[in-house]
Amino acid sequence: MKICILTWLHNQNFGTLLQAYALQQFLKAEGHDVVDADYLPCVKEKLLNWAINRNSFDLFAGKARELFNRKKEHDDFGSSTADVFNRFLSQNIETTDRIVDTDGLVDLRGKYDAYVCGSDQIWSPYLLNRNFYLSFLSDSDKRIAYAPSFGVTSTTQRKKKIITDLIKTFSSVSVREDAGADFVESLGLERPSQVVDPVLLLSKEDWAPLINGKCPEPGKIVCYFLGNRPFYRKAVDSISKELGCEVVTLVGSGKNAVDEQLNPRYGLGPDEWLAYLASARFVLTDSLHGTLFSQIFRKDYYCFKRFEETDKRSQNSRVESLSRLSNTEDRLLDGYDSHMNATEIEGYEKRLSDVESLITFSKKWLLDALEQ
Repeated sequence: MKICILTWLHNQNFGTLLQAYALQQFLKAEGHDVVDADYLPCVKEKLLNWAINRNSFDLFAGKARELFNRKKEHDDFGSSTADVFNRFLSQNIETTDRIVDTDGLVDLRGKYDAYVCGSDQIWSPYLLNRNFYLSFLSDSDKRIAYAPSFGVTSTTQRKKKIITDLIKTFSSVSVREDAGADFVESLGLERPSQVVDPVLLLSKEDWAPLINGKCPEPGKIVCYFLGNRPFYRKAVDSISKELGCEVVTLVGSGKNAVDEQLNPRYGLGPDEWLAYLASARFVLTDSLHGTLFSQIFRKDYYCFKRFEETDKRSQNSRVESLSRLSNTEDRLLDGYDSHMNATEIEGYEKRLSDVESLITFSKKWLLDALEQ
């Protein structure tokens, strides 16, 4: 079967690109002919989308800060993280030719047996882009949603109406988090199936080809933070003192290091980031994918809630959902806990038995959706 996937490929986020890689690799391993739509909206397209969907101005402000930081990275280190992300994309993910606007996406109509959107926060109301709901397709094209995330579910009635009408066009719909399933149901639609993030469709052994020979600094306490809540540093110092290990911090593209004293590592590609996690002694993170790969590689870790509970834009539901599913609530912290320690996670395999069952279900769900 010929399949076209639409997801984010160009936001230079480690987890985002690795989930795209995983979904394509899984479907290829099942014998399908798979390609990702290389959709990188031009400035005009982005502005038009922002205006039509009345998205937040903070979206552009945040992207502008990241662009500034990437330029600084280039000036400081002689290369841009865009280079390493583009290298990973070109070497590991098969794509269409570059598409810069909706007209280019329309040209994909009727060329594939099925179109799959997902995963990551491509369905976020905050970042609403109807193209990621496959709105450009014709009525006869098969649409499947595999594990998209809404990120946040607090939005306007206008956007709820738009999202409701778009979801109705799909032949099969699944989501990644409990909160996403609740949100779809609250729209008056049938509750969708809940499936795993695409990175879990591949085993530890499946990830090995990306990281073989790229074990940069083994045995470190590896930190990967997207936020910067005050208790992070205290927790890092506590674990570092207990283990007596050096700390390294992986800094995402266009981001600032949480603390320059925590040995930041800049300019990493997705495969290098993955190698750090795979070779870590202990992982401290507030990232969903940082947590997922800690579990895939069976690493001892703590995951911190990145948002205050009162924050209307909180995305904590993602890590909360994962911690419930993986029976690791004791490894999810909302502040510094004086009782936290670096002991090994007991009964790792037993804890993840529910995850393994959902992985099996998710694989079957996706393959059945394609054949339906």
